[in-house]
Order: sequence, then structure tokens, then C-alpha cells
Amino acid sequence: MPYEMSVKIMLGSLERNLLPDPVIRRLTRLLLASRLRSGYKPTSELQLSELLNFTHSLREMSIAVQTDKPKSQHYELPTSFFKLVLGKHMKYSCCYFSDGVTNLDDAEKAMLDLYCQRAELKDGHAVLDVGCGWGSLV
Repeated sequence: MPYEMSVKIMLGSLERNLLPDPVIRRLTRLLLASRLRSGYKPTSELQLSELLNFTHSLREMSIAVQTDKPKSQHYELPTSFFKLVLGKHMKYSCCYFSDGVTNLDDAEKAMLDLYCQRAELKDGHAVLDVGCGWGSLV
């Protein structure tokens, strides 16, 4: 089955919550393996040429394309969706899985702590949270 068709079927099933976690993991591994094979070239020269072409295309590419579309797509999603996929701090942008951090809630907290450390925030400082999702820092 072609890669694109597999992805379409898998995503459709995922969106309808039809697949248990073990099946999702297995399908993900199969799709990644298929994707890796599709980029494989029989000689090192062809592989290098492909890599250089890809690198060149990245350099020529715009940094951001269709910037309004993703904004409207994620703003249309209900908060209940994000409660399913984010940790308890509802941190939308990123997490920090430092040594010993093994779950999403702790990774969110570690990133928030790192923000405060890098900003040199102290007791008594005021923080203005503007357009930052659900105010996970404050």
C-alpha cells in the first residue's frame, strides 16, 4: 500500500478513536520504516546527491508558509481536545525532559521552571501572560 494511502487510513482511524495504543505504535513503526526505505538510494553517491538536493531545497524554502491556516485550525479546536493531549499544566508550546523526567506533567513543570530560571524571576516580580494559551506559567 502506498505511504500516503497508509497515512490517510491511519489518521482517519486515529481521529475516530478506533485504534488501541499497541496498534498505533505498530502502525507508526511500519510507516516510519516505509518512509525510511523510500528515501534510500542504492549508492553512497546517489544518497549524498539526494541529501544535498534536499539541503538546497530547505535553504531556498520560506521559513513559514500559510501562517494563517494553522492559527485558525488550532483556535477552532475545543479546550477539551487539548485536555486530552497536554499535561496538567496545559503547556502548549514545549516541554523539557531533563534527566529523570519521564512523564508529560513533570516535563511541562520542568520547562516552566526553566523559563523562570532563565528570566531570573524572583518572588515579588510580576509576569504578564499575553496570548500564552491557558496561562500555564501564571
